Amino acid sequence: MPDSPDQTTIHTPLISTHTHTDLSRCGRDDMTFAAIVDQAEALGYAAIVLTDHVHVPWYTDYPAHLERLAQYRTWRNGLRTPLQLFVGAEFEVRRPGHVLAPPEFVAASEVTVVAPNHYQLDWVEPLPRDPGAAAAHELDCIETIINWAPADVIVHPFTGGGAEMPANVLYAAADTGRLRELCDRAIQADIAVEIQPKYWRNPLADRLCGFFEQWLDAGGKVALGSDAHHLAALSRWAAELPDIVARFELTAADIWWPGAAASQQQRERA
Repeated sequence: MPDSPDQTTIHTPLISTHTHTDLSRCGRDDMTFAAIVDQAEALGYAAIVLTDHVHVPWYTDYPAHLERLAQYRTWRNGLRTPLQLFVGAEFEVRRPGHVLAPPEFVAASEVTVVAPNHYQLDWVEPLPRDPGAAAAHELDCIETIINWAPADVIVHPFTGGGAEMPANVLYAAADTGRLRELCDRAIQADIAVEIQPKYWRNPLADRLCGFFEQWLDAGGKVALGSDAHHLAALSRWAAELPDIVARFELTAADIWWPGAAASQQQRERA
């Protein structure tokens, strides 16, 4: 599992652990590999993790997607830059007990982030309409990620219910004892939880600040993910991150870092 960066040299790195290229069907045309690298270097990013969506095979072209990931690794290995860049994937819980993660993609991913709540997708089991049942379902999906050994990061928890079931409602309806137990298990498994723009200055998700404070107090690490789908989002994240770091008093000890992938990357570049 990943390790943190050297705390004596990196205190609050500018990093996006959740970044989409134009390979994702929801990614904008400007999110090419080269453009992301140029933008990240210009903004002073320490690291970027590419995490394009892997959906069902009738939506994601698996052979073409795998070929592009191989290209990204080749291009990355040819870079001469202090920017660390990792080629990963965003997987999703299709229903409680089932992570949609084809083995060939898991093997090809240096970082695996997993969404518990892509409820807007036709192939993902939807949320119940009752807040209590919906919150229980969300926790079932989070537990599914914790039980899945390759998981590195749980991305955007509690945010998939849309306007009908906003994050504050889901979080308030969650069983606090069960949530605490799941957090303890995730921390023991070295799984991080993501802080990202969906939570920041969002009145429908501001109660999640309490969740992140409890997570950090328990010793959990946070992954700082822009969830960028266009270049402007990388710029906004760079501007927002100092305030987020200050809000939660983050240090290097709190920030999840893709260390295992970093070691592999250094070997490949050598």
